[in-house]
Amino acid sequence: MELKKEIFLILLLLLSSLGMSEVESDEGREFFGMDMKGPETHVALGGSPLTLDYKLDSPNTNTTDFHPLRLLSLSIQLTFLEYEDGTESFVATNQIHPTPTQWNQVSFECGLIVHGGVYHIRLIDTGAEEDDDSLYFYIKTYNGLPLKSQNTIRLRTNYPTIDFDVPHRLEAYTPNVLISFGLTKTLCQPLRPLTPTELLLSRIPSEEEGIKGSHLTSFLLDNPLLRLQKEGRVSVAVDCQFWARNSTYRVEIREKLQKRRLIARSGTIKVDWSWKFGLRLSKGSVVPCRRNIRVFLSYPDCVLIGRDKVRVYGYESLPVPSLLAPRRQSYIAERQIQSNTTDGKTLLFPCALFPQRFSKYCFQYVNIAEDESVAVVTESCIPTFPPDEFTDGGWGSWSLWSECSTSCGAEGKQFRYRYCDSPQPSFGGNFCSGESIQEKICEDKGIRCPSPPPIVVTLAANESPEVEYPQYHWPRERWDLSKNYRHEYQRSGIPTAGCECGCILHDLRPGFNYSLVVALSSNHSACEDEDEEEHHNLKWILHARNSRDRIKFQIQRLTVQCVSLTFRDGNTSDSNLLQLLNTVSGEDDIESIETTGSSLSIDYCD
Repeated sequence: MELKKEIFLILLLLLSSLGMSEVESDEGREFFGMDMKGPETHVALGGSPLTLDYKLDSPNTNTTDFHPLRLLSLSIQLTFLEYEDGTESFVATNQIHPTPTQWNQVSFECGLIVHGGVYHIRLIDTGAEEDDDSLYFYIKTYNGLPLKSQNTIRLRTNYPTIDFDVPHRLEAYTPNVLISFGLTKTLCQPLRPLTPTELLLSRIPSEEEGIKGSHLTSFLLDNPLLRLQKEGRVSVAVDCQFWARNSTYRVEIREKLQKRRLIARSGTIKVDWSWKFGLRLSKGSVVPCRRNIRVFLSYPDCVLIGRDKVRVYGYESLPVPSLLAPRRQSYIAERQIQSNTTDGKTLLFPCALFPQRFSKYCFQYVNIAEDESVAVVTESCIPTFPPDEFTDGGWGSWSLWSECSTSCGAEGKQFRYRYCDSPQPSFGGNFCSGESIQEKICEDKGIRCPSPPPIVVTLAANESPEVEYPQYHWPRERWDLSKNYRHEYQRSGIPTAGCECGCILHDLRPGFNYSLVVALSSNHSACEDEDEEEHHNLKWILHARNSRDRIKFQIQRLTVQCVSLTFRDGNTSDSNLLQLLNTVSGEDDIESIETTGSSLSIDYCD
């Protein structure tokens, strides 16, 4: 080992005596840039070490302070970017022995990289820390591209691929559903503690539940990643109570950290209501009613007895002229299902609960799951009076046509209507069938409508993900973001909060100057989606409120290099190309772009 070190020092002395090209200097400081090559992404515990190739600029022979021993103070440091507060945790440091102008190599063991996320790679100079700051060493390029982040390489690391075996379709309350998951390749032995993880069952709420933009999760297993590292494949039997809704489910592995980063996810599991749920009534109508209306029930054995109930609503037909059936719903009563015996599957509702002013009554089976979510499984309705007493409704005559909705152009419409009042339905009779409103296109008078001014949208690109946004004035609009979130913004505020990394913008109107600030990066995208592995393709779609409106797009500031933006005349990827902005090839002198239609799509790829 000592002999190798002596040979290395002799080589450095010989190289320092050769005539070399000059390097940068700044007020007496000498700058030595390092070119580095390595992977764009890496797999944590994937079985391969993290290997980096590097080449240092040659020292200047006129540099009196430079000595080959000075290179012994250089190291490559690896840190992990924490999620909670943005701080870094130290992983490892490897000392390097660069031979100037020649490619060298340094590696970090596979077991050191145990987290998915972002790692930082830096060149550390301990000699500068010892008050010798006359020389400055830095990483200037990575895979041929200049760094834009102060001597720091951001390495995106993914978790290893995990394969799930789950059923594609189930019935609600199916007992002991077996799921399994395993690794597609053997992991290396971790040299640092693994991230705490959990296995979850994620449910996408139905529209009836009124919960949008979020998934409901149930805990299944602790530290599944650690189990996989030890066993290779894990099986779990999921109890029937977890499958309590007719909804779509997925099995997920997530970190236990604050942001609960997604590690792996199964395919979808569609759950339908079980055929074992049933509700049958003892009568075909309320009248005549002597003592009770009997309700016969059936349900899966796994249902939580004492929670489910039968709920009754009455529907009152209002005696007023109407275009649609005028009915008012009123709550009547409910009874809880008490036991799983034969007697417990029958409920009695006294006749006194059913006044004759309601035209019909509906009995609903209401299921309450373990997570307290409520759902109507099935429903059965009966009229108040027997069918032979019904009076069905009949249509009255049509009204006159309304005035045209526009005073110019050929897009105006006229309307007319009729009421179901000849006669009105009574005693549970049916409402009229057919159209209550008709429309037609107005006669074209040959008057052209003036073209509205284009909607002006200004683009400003910022390379930092932490953008300080100016206070633009926006109309109160609805935004549909790429992750299905909905926000409404006031006329003054930060318009691009949630839109800097791609969104769908609706209802743009003439007369407003819109400003769109986006976060772009020439090395890696500043936008990191915790649920996706690819983070370099972003998309914005803009829609005008009116189909006759046009969008004029202006570029205010674009200092980011090595990026490509495509502008298309429509909202799809195959719409006509309006313009390609490419800072790599120099095609970046675009001032404004105007659509021929009411939509514009922008695609970004680094």
